[in-house]
Amino acid sequence: MKSPILTIALLCLFFLASCISRNKTSLERFNQDIYTPEYASGFKILGADNAASTLIQVSNPWQGAQDVKMSYFISRNGEQAPAGFNGPVIPAGARNIVCMSSSYIAMLDALGELKRIVGVSGINYVSNPYILAHKDSIKDMGAEMNYELLLGLKPDVVLLYGIGDAQTAVTDKLKELAIP
Repeated sequence: MKSPILTIALLCLFFLASCISRNKTSLERFNQDIYTPEYASGFKILGADNAASTLIQVSNPWQGAQDVKMSYFISRNGEQAPAGFNGPVIPAGARNIVCMSSSYIAMLDALGELKRIVGVSGINYVSNPYILAHKDSIKDMGAEMNYELLLGLKPDVVLLYGIGDAQTAVTDKLKELAIP
């Protein structure tokens, strides 16, 4: 006759194993529209039940792009990227942002978050009053990325612009440096 303690222990293990497999995050769970843009196109922001994180899917991000798809996982509360996801994982709440296009400066201005910008491309061509007033602390990354300066800024995220294959070298280097 088997010990009742062994039987109870096995039942508890099976119960725990079933709970763990049900709580695993899968890519397919991220199917709920979080934001539906009124005018913009080419991207989706998706969420999942019982997940604070979001998945951003971008299609054809630059003029003339065809069948280009990119995905970004925005991690909140320490959540891990879903199984099968192989794109960049970006922790939510980026404090140090590098903007390689002035359009991102305008976006962060509209959100009231210019104080998060630590670097820009072409600071002498930026007309934003906040950026101009903080030229001493906001660094100019140059037309071509200064990686040594970039590493010194310790950015949480670098916002790039896409112009076809010309950005591939930059994105590859950022991946190598583990900078989203």
